[in-house]
Amino acid sequence: MTELTTATALDILEDGDLIAVRKAGASGVKKGTASQLRDYILSNLKWKNPVRAKTTAALAANTYSNGASGVGATLTGNANGALAAQDGVTLVANDRLLVADEGTGSHNGIYTVTQVGDGSHPYILTRAADADQASELVSAAVKVSEGSTQADNEYSCTTDGPLTIGTTALVWGVLSSGGSLASTTEQLAGTDASKRSTPDSVAALWEKGADVASSGTLTVGEGGYFHITGTTAITALALSVDKAGRKVWLKFDGALTLTHNATSLILPTGANIATAAGDIAGFVSEGSGNFRCFVYQRADGTALASSGGGGSALTVKDEGTDLDTAVTSFDFVGAGVTTTNSGHAVTVTIPGGGGTAWDFSPPAASYFTLQSSDATQLTLTDDADVGLLIDPGALSSNCVRMARKSLTTKASAWDLKAKIKGVTTTDSYSDYGIMVRDSIGGKYYRLAVASNAPLGVSHFSGYNTFVGTDYGTGTLQLTGIPLQWFRIAFDGTNLVFYTSAEGKLWTSLCSVTYASYLGVQPDQVMLYASYLRTTGQKLVMSCPYWSLTGPGV
Repeated sequence: MTELTTATALDILEDGDLIAVRKAGASGVKKGTASQLRDYILSNLKWKNPVRAKTTAALAANTYSNGASGVGATLTGNANGALAAQDGVTLVANDRLLVADEGTGSHNGIYTVTQVGDGSHPYILTRAADADQASELVSAAVKVSEGSTQADNEYSCTTDGPLTIGTTALVWGVLSSGGSLASTTEQLAGTDASKRSTPDSVAALWEKGADVASSGTLTVGEGGYFHITGTTAITALALSVDKAGRKVWLKFDGALTLTHNATSLILPTGANIATAAGDIAGFVSEGSGNFRCFVYQRADGTALASSGGGGSALTVKDEGTDLDTAVTSFDFVGAGVTTTNSGHAVTVTIPGGGGTAWDFSPPAASYFTLQSSDATQLTLTDDADVGLLIDPGALSSNCVRMARKSLTTKASAWDLKAKIKGVTTTDSYSDYGIMVRDSIGGKYYRLAVASNAPLGVSHFSGYNTFVGTDYGTGTLQLTGIPLQWFRIAFDGTNLVFYTSAEGKLWTSLCSVTYASYLGVQPDQVMLYASYLRTTGQKLVMSCPYWSLTGPGV
């Protein structure tokens, strides 16, 4: 077997979620996940017994003696006096020390303290028995146990063999950095780049926290899921450690009122919500003490009542002459419907609660990040009447313009439903809809309504580089009306494409595995407009409904 050195040229390859390494020009490949590959590399190192400390600078002036070709080699202080503390660690006899910062690199190595030194004696370090020969130092690795800055760090000797002890400079490089451990509070804050996460600190992001009694300002601590007890109305939400983007889930154990605030406590209906036992709400921090409820699920499965409108009234009158008596009874059936009889007329009052249809839940323009194949971006405008207005602008041939949303956990499931309306001024090829994309490779799938085909699923290798069609029969075209409902669902393996007449009953168009074309799980979803042939065309669009849910979000 040929030993690889740091001078050996290597090919680093990617294959989906795997990383592969091979010698440049070789045909054999060592393939595995990043973790498996690291374990493979570490398992081929020559691990030494841990050292108590590591130098962070050159030792006090000393004289090196190479012993018998390294065996018994020593570093002896040039003056009497105790060995100084190394990285804050005061060493005693027989402690092991990694010396890595000497001006003469051939003096570096793993030593044992044979004499600490005092006012009458110099310090003496002797090369450790497991690291005093050339064969023991090639690919040697050691862990540092203590130290203000070096505790838990792992080092390896990166000097290539063959080497000669006492002649060849020995360079020690960091294999992994131990660092301090992040507390749960530091994990939630996410601002200290020098700390390492632990399972406990990571759990602070999602685990069930302590139950919280309802109050005007509801404050929750560590965790991601909380039971809310009591019936006191909630007018504001606070986190013990707040950072924009942090999400929390609240499960209400009883009836109370969530009070809508257009800035600090934004609720889906734009109105107060009366909770019931078992209801669950998801909130995301927008920073500065402001929160948005991005999902609300009632325990009984019913939808939230929308805000707006007062009731409407219908008056029915007897306009004929054939009746000579007043209307005395006129029954309408319906929750909250009331009737008032007066002479020859009856007035029926239908209660409000309508003002916003169930299928009107548009995304905000600020929700998206814009992206385009050319210099012009989509223009997104929030509109209270129709939702999100989408203007692709002056379009040129073969361009695609997108508004994207990144997924937080691409390996987890998610479900995107959208209602998108569009009209174009030309019959040349143009299309719009939603897409799912791998941001690294640039490959993506489109679920689209096109000017020359009512409905289609196709895949692309980049922007408008068409590769193939997955579904395109066009049989779901409604009479003269293009379909407006789009849906893509991902379960961690399969991408399923749907459409619907009214966004209630969905029909599956086709299903593909992410590995079949993308190679990796997609990490972006988008709405888009695309033009292929004619310049000067114009497309206008709107999005009155957008729902992206699931643990991947």
